[in-house]
Amino acid sequence: MTMNKFKQSVLAAAVGGLTAVGFVGSAQAGALGTSVLRLTDLTISDGVGVLDASDFTALSGNSTADTTASLASVAGSAGSSANVGAIPAVGIGLGIACQGGCIPGIAPAGSFPIKSSAAVPPDPSAHFAASDQLQAGAPITGIGPAVAGAEASHGAYVSLTKVDTGSAEANNGLNVSFNFAMGSGGSLIFAYDAEAYLEAFTNADAIFPTNASAAYSLIFTIDDLDAGTNVVTWAPNGGDDVGSRSAFGLMAETDPFSLNDGVSRNAPFNGASFRGAALGMANAGAFSATTVALEAGTNYQLAIRSSSEADASKVVPEPSVLALLGVGILGLGFIRRCKAS
Repeated sequence: MTMNKFKQSVLAAAVGGLTAVGFVGSAQAGALGTSVLRLTDLTISDGVGVLDASDFTALSGNSTADTTASLASVAGSAGSSANVGAIPAVGIGLGIACQGGCIPGIAPAGSFPIKSSAAVPPDPSAHFAASDQLQAGAPITGIGPAVAGAEASHGAYVSLTKVDTGSAEANNGLNVSFNFAMGSGGSLIFAYDAEAYLEAFTNADAIFPTNASAAYSLIFTIDDLDAGTNVVTWAPNGGDDVGSRSAFGLMAETDPFSLNDGVSRNAPFNGASFRGAALGMANAGAFSATTVALEAGTNYQLAIRSSSEADASKVVPEPSVLALLGVGILGLGFIRRCKAS
């Protein structure tokens, strides 16, 4: 083989290899992050029945909520927030925070659909970042609806079908200051139904560093305001535990799956990571826990916080990566020709 022919063959191998890399970089790979957490029929009782406002000598508080959604390709961000003061009996529904083509993908507001790679057609099928939340009802009687039972739900979604980076988050909060009527102290029982789903997905042809992640969290705390100490912390983790960091000051009688969790995927380890009954199907179950005895006449602060987060990034290789690949391809071509000769 002449030197010119050798150079031409090496150059052809390099150009062919870089063309293949370019094709992968331009493929319509996608990334998806989905986080949905729905709490319904939330009540606070004393073992006899759902508590009423008259069971407390002092009762005040506020509800909070916020949503955000952003895409790097779109200027600014979408979202809103609310803080409802006095006794928390007024619902908060901020509507869908959206950037990109999320409508009607997750509409109507308050529906919290499961966006999944297992859907037909599979997601990601649209390009957007979105979040949604809803608070309704009341966990005790006497401050809102005739029948107690609150809802606190939210969802966060990032679905990318082209090169971009997206982020979404939704939060619900309830803060209640209270003390019991004299002689009526005791344990509180929290009970609610939950539906929860997480998925992080990158298409089979996604390339590094394309990635996706999703997470949710829920935590109950009760602080003794007079002593300045925490007396109850419950972060449901899928275990009937007592006295641990996730169940301090209470016994979790029913805790069927974790509501404090996260999943992620990073190319080239493509595919779906999820938390649910099956891919594309939420976990569902009933939760309950009983606190230690609380004293009458002591001032307490109850806080319930929950959140959903989703992030995703779809990228093409950096020029430096392409250059290194080109050098590698040239080297492979050289070695191959040397062996052949």
